[in-house]
Amino acid sequence: MMTFYHGTSVLFKHFDNDHTLEGDGKIKHGAGIYLTTGYKRAAHYSGKKPGATDYYVYTVEIPDLTSDNCIEFKEAVNPLIIERAEKELKESIPHEVTMDGKLFRKHIAMKLAGKKKNEKLTVDDEIAAADFLVKIGVLYNKVPYIWKKPFIHYDVIVMKADVMRIAKLVKVTLAFDKKTKNLELVEGSEIEIPLDSF
Repeated sequence: MMTFYHGTSVLFKHFDNDHTLEGDGKIKHGAGIYLTTGYKRAAHYSGKKPGATDYYVYTVEIPDLTSDNCIEFKEAVNPLIIERAEKELKESIPHEVTMDGKLFRKHIAMKLAGKKKNEKLTVDDEIAAADFLVKIGVLYNKVPYIWKKPFIHYDVIVMKADVMRIAKLVKVTLAFDKKTKNLELVEGSEIEIPLDSF
């Protein structure tokens, strides 16, 4: 199992794919539940929903990311994933698309939606692509957020909520930071909330 963090302004007992757009409403790296390796980053994202007044960071455990269950931004896709995708699509996937997880995911979404290269993907297109990837055994989409190799800090988009387990929940305080011009974690403000208390 691996540990990640999820920041939100909402209290809940389990993750659910039906609520994935209720945060800031963005799916920059595809549909799913966004986790991160950075605790402070998760706290920052808990303040993204307009009008939010409470902020929470969930510590989340998920099964290990492997080359067989994860696609990765700017990295070649595992040949087994490509094989499963081609079998399901009943056609070959261009080699250049398989050299970058982002291009691979977008190619799948475009194919499923019947769209051409210059057409924009919708939220529904991204959800369909995520459902397709889960069907062929891909649970995660990994994206670095600090672009310095080795990529030790990254976000993971989990496309299947039922593999996630909440290990801990804390309420945090955020304050406006003049330097970053964002709401940021107030150090030492964390208050643990027992999972059976709500």
